Amino acid sequence: MIANEKALHDLEWGRLLSHLAARCACEDAALRCLSLPFLEDDEAWARLAAVGEILSRLREDDAPPRLAARPFAEALAHVRGAGAVPGDALCAIAANLGLYASAARYLDNRRDRCPLNAALAIPKGGERWALSLSRLAQEIESAFEPDGAISDGASPEIGRLRRRAVSLRQGLLARLDEIAERDADLLQERTVTLRNDRYVLPVRTDAHRRIRGIVHGTSSTGATVFVEPEEVVGLANDLTLAREDVIREEARILAALGAAVRDQMDEVSFACAIIVDLETGIAAARLALDLDAAAPSRAGPGEAEIIRARHPLLVLDGVAVVPATVTLRRGECLLVSGPNAGGKTVLLKTVGLFGLMLAAGLPVPADPRSRIGIPRAVLTDIGDDQSLENNLSTFSAHMRNIAAILAAARAGGLVLLDELCGGTDPLEGAALAEATLEALVAGGATALATTHFDTLKSRAQDKAGFVNAAMGFDVGGGRPTFELRLGLPGSSSAFAVAARFGIPDAVLDSAQRLLPEGVRELASAVAALDKAKHDAEIERLALAEQRSALATEAKRHADEMVRLRARDERFVDKEREALWQEIRRARERVRDAEATLKRRRVDAPGAKSARDAINAVAERLAPGGALGQGRPDELPGAPALPDDLREGARVHVVSLGKEAIVAEPLRGNTAFVRLGSARLRVPLEDLRFLGEARPRTGPAPKKPAPAREEAPDRVEAVPRGPVRTAGNVLDLRGATVDEAIDRVDAFLDAMLRDGADAAFVIHGFGTGALQDAIRRHLDGSRYVARWRPGDREEGGDGVTVAWLR
Repeated sequence: MIANEKALHDLEWGRLLSHLAARCACEDAALRCLSLPFLEDDEAWARLAAVGEILSRLREDDAPPRLAARPFAEALAHVRGAGAVPGDALCAIAANLGLYASAARYLDNRRDRCPLNAALAIPKGGERWALSLSRLAQEIESAFEPDGAISDGASPEIGRLRRRAVSLRQGLLARLDEIAERDADLLQERTVTLRNDRYVLPVRTDAHRRIRGIVHGTSSTGATVFVEPEEVVGLANDLTLAREDVIREEARILAALGAAVRDQMDEVSFACAIIVDLETGIAAARLALDLDAAAPSRAGPGEAEIIRARHPLLVLDGVAVVPATVTLRRGECLLVSGPNAGGKTVLLKTVGLFGLMLAAGLPVPADPRSRIGIPRAVLTDIGDDQSLENNLSTFSAHMRNIAAILAAARAGGLVLLDELCGGTDPLEGAALAEATLEALVAGGATALATTHFDTLKSRAQDKAGFVNAAMGFDVGGGRPTFELRLGLPGSSSAFAVAARFGIPDAVLDSAQRLLPEGVRELASAVAALDKAKHDAEIERLALAEQRSALATEAKRHADEMVRLRARDERFVDKEREALWQEIRRARERVRDAEATLKRRRVDAPGAKSARDAINAVAERLAPGGALGQGRPDELPGAPALPDDLREGARVHVVSLGKEAIVAEPLRGNTAFVRLGSARLRVPLEDLRFLGEARPRTGPAPKKPAPAREEAPDRVEAVPRGPVRTAGNVLDLRGATVDEAIDRVDAFLDAMLRDGADAAFVIHGFGTGALQDAIRRHLDGSRYVARWRPGDREEGGDGVTVAWLR
């Protein structure tokens, strides 16, 4: 994208970049923000997506670590060189590697939420050397004290050598103290001093020959001679050699650490650079958070449907901004008119800044439903470029700039022109402005221009490639509303503004009379159209409010229906459970009675008890009994045979007195039937077939099942598969793979114990890793006979339905 210095200056791009840099935690990232480059379209949209990932984390209070990286260019230059690497350079590298490790861990743990940033920070195969860099950072940090000095634990030798040097120094000072005590009368003062890195005594000039030793200088007055006594020269030499040993070991430690960094130079350089990249993106996300900004949908170059746009610098300055909604088309001019100080220039700058921000990968303060294309160029003529030095009037300066714009404009570019061709004769200026805009539109550029020329506004109303728009003005209050209204030209409202600032009424009345008739008629027509549009907008808002109220009421009714239906289903479930409990108890009493009779050890009272039990069950199952549903000849259909129980067949459940649909064919002596939302296992003897009549003597003839469309007396088959209830659903969304596998096994085990035949496992879509792991596990599970992905009504591929063994 092209944006010349004039456009960057007019749109105050530098101010916005300063706000971005202020949100950086390190100097290198701040410097990069101050010169943020404009990217190619695909790269810019990818950058926007990456910033959007971090912005989502910030909004969910899951902020990444602050990457307060230390400058690393000079440190890396030391490592690349042949000489020794200073300790502060190694410490800077270690600190940055530690930050990189923190950022890599953060992103690696959020690959599902930050895939773009994770791929940027940890390229393919990078997990291995990221761990290696973390160990290198720990090795360097352990070798230095917090103040940057090499620690005693940096090597096995360094501590010993330093202790020896300290011991020698203490011995040397102790011997000097003894000499000073002995020869106190020869000294200026009883202190030990350091000269030329040697320990000396301050001897009076007239007495220095009385102390044998090496003279290392005199005082500025000449009254004192600094003497290293001969008695301590050997000790001092030993101390010097010990210190040299320490220096050599420190140099060896630095060389070894430098070599370790040099061995991983490519990875170290990448890690240091990526910290700056990440911190720049994090700063962009922080700025977007403060602006309540978002990345819009992608449109073509020069096209935009911007919803509720706000000027970013005004938002950052704390100004209450009236949002504007504007539509731009490639090869079209939006001509904005309206009062002075009514927001026209702010609108131009807002649209221009949006183009620059998107090209730099920065979200914009507008509704995320907006669609904006990155322009191929941003060219502006905003403000007063009058130059006394170059002998240019305001009009001349504008013409020079307009000539440059016409030369640089291109298809898909954005051209912003404020008060085009103002400052000259209105008729000539309007004609020149119209011709300029026609040339830009013909070349495929998108133009956004402001004007006070009534003739230009009038011609644009019906001119192809031109769209009028007006900034709102409250005539009653005499103030602009800063709202953009598309489709109509706006009045300059010069008289209302003048009145507001104290121009006398007599002057205003005289000016009104001096206006040409055509201008007055145009102003009246614009006012009438504006009022009509305003009234239509009020009516639209009223209708929208009514629609909203109706939608709310409809939702309330729908919620009430759902509540009532759920209550009824709960009631039916309770009644159904009670009936089945009664049936189970009756069957148990029959079995007890049969067992008693089979044992044939029944006395008269026992026989009477068994007979009474059977009679009691018979009474409960008889017509009119607690569980009876009528006499057999009064029951619907005929006793069901195995061949009748095809999927979709209508049956009557005798024990419940309800009609049901066969969900699965007979298994052994039981079949699954669907009764409303419930799915029941019912024995064959409890079912009556409600299909077409058939011979009841002899075995039922076997014949192929007719197609469903050929069985008019059968209801349509219910969809294949089990019924989903609150008790047979396991929701694993958000779980890790290991957690999910453990929970699946526990859930299937419980389902099997409860006699369930199928289960629903919700894993969602996500990256597909959780879905694949669960299905692989079900393939080998001892609980599962088969499985399939969910139907569209069951949740689609985000759900797996499993049948139990």
